[in-house]
Amino acid sequence: MAKADKVSILERHVEKLALLVSVVLFGYAASRWALESPVRLTVIDPSGRRTKANVGPEQVDKVLEQAAMSVKDAYDGAEETVAPVPLSAGHTVEYRHIEPRQSEGLDLGLSQRPVRTDVIVDPSVNLPTLAKIQAAMDPPKRPDIVAGLELPKQDTLEDKLVARGLVLFPIEKLRTAWGELVKDTPIQVPMLAGYAVVVEVQQALPDGTWPKAAKTVTLLVRLDNTEQPVEVPPIPDFDGKNVQSVRDARNKVADALMQTGILRPEYYKIWSIEQDDWGTWRARLPELRAEDGQMPVWFHDDSTMQLGGTYRYRVQVRFINPLLTYEDAVPSKNKKTDPYEKFVSTPFSEWSRPVAVRRQVYFYLTGTSQTTRQMTVTVYAHKWGQIVRNRFRVTPGQPIGGKATVNIRDPLGPKGSTRSVEVDFTTGAVALRFNFRKEMIRRGIPVRTAEMLYMAKDKLLKSRIQALDDNNEQRKKLDAQVEGAR
Repeated sequence: MAKADKVSILERHVEKLALLVSVVLFGYAASRWALESPVRLTVIDPSGRRTKANVGPEQVDKVLEQAAMSVKDAYDGAEETVAPVPLSAGHTVEYRHIEPRQSEGLDLGLSQRPVRTDVIVDPSVNLPTLAKIQAAMDPPKRPDIVAGLELPKQDTLEDKLVARGLVLFPIEKLRTAWGELVKDTPIQVPMLAGYAVVVEVQQALPDGTWPKAAKTVTLLVRLDNTEQPVEVPPIPDFDGKNVQSVRDARNKVADALMQTGILRPEYYKIWSIEQDDWGTWRARLPELRAEDGQMPVWFHDDSTMQLGGTYRYRVQVRFINPLLTYEDAVPSKNKKTDPYEKFVSTPFSEWSRPVAVRRQVYFYLTGTSQTTRQMTVTVYAHKWGQIVRNRFRVTPGQPIGGKATVNIRDPLGPKGSTRSVEVDFTTGAVALRFNFRKEMIRRGIPVRTAEMLYMAKDKLLKSRIQALDDNNEQRKKLDAQVEGAR
């Protein structure tokens, strides 16, 4: 009975056990199918840059979400190289931040007043041009001129007739004007580089009038420490590519020492008979008048003037064009012209007052000989920066003076040395009539002296009286200069 009961219990639960096993197997198969499908899909990589194979359905949403976020991050962080804004559109960025003005309502009824429209101004109209640069340049003031004979220290001793001019130029006014013109351009500081002082001269015609044409004077630019002329560095032609070489040459010219040499050049030392040595020429420069904002400019002309002529001068200052090489600083229509012009010049100044130098020769009646019917004249002339003299005996009808060889101080020799040189003592006067018994009252006392009647260089009839010439103050000064040179 007991065995039968056990079989019956087993038999009775076998079906339940089989059902339980089937449920477990079904649940396991279902879970495996839901969590990891055997189906594989090809989708984009989470980086968003390439594809990825063998992704199960359960991973598709997550992978696509990651790829989308990667693409978004790459887009948000991308940097793009933006070309520079053209100068012609340079104010566009500024205009973006301007608050729009509230426009008035448009009246669609009967006409009352014209509709106002805003005019768009091209920003390039405010850019500098060569014409504006030149228009801002004022002429120098009228020059002051001093002229006279000098002996410059050179290899060959030769007296020269030197004219010196001093002129004031409104440099600060020009600096301000140019600075205002280029303030919205790549030219941060306009360079005022003087390149030359241009001087023109005219010689008065015999009737006292002036010719229409003028001559350009050849000037010394500057002297180095050995007193030799030094040329200003040339400025290369700008071809659109050689920007740096052109600007380097400009900078050399703009150097302070070079600018001084161009605008206020040195001159050779000149012989000073008072110091018995070579000294500065600056005592022969016109008086310098200091004025605010004015720059002194001077020149030396030792190749134009001749004794007896009358001359006048005018001055122009030439600068390097501040727009040179700056193509982006001018309007588009001027890009191929204005930045290629090397120089700009001021207008010419007014003409100076006339200046003339007469020949420094003087003569006095210093002796007579009734026996030979001759008179002696002492003639004083200028030679090698000093006054020299010589005596001549003349008879009626003879020229007074002439060329003669005399010993004078040698400026190139040791101190106190002399040299025999030929000096021109020609006076241009001619002796006409002699009076050896000239009577005159001097200081209330009757005096008998000699008188020479002569025709002067200017064709006027004049006379010299020995008693007066013996005490002539000018003659005493000339004698002192002669003795000083000795």
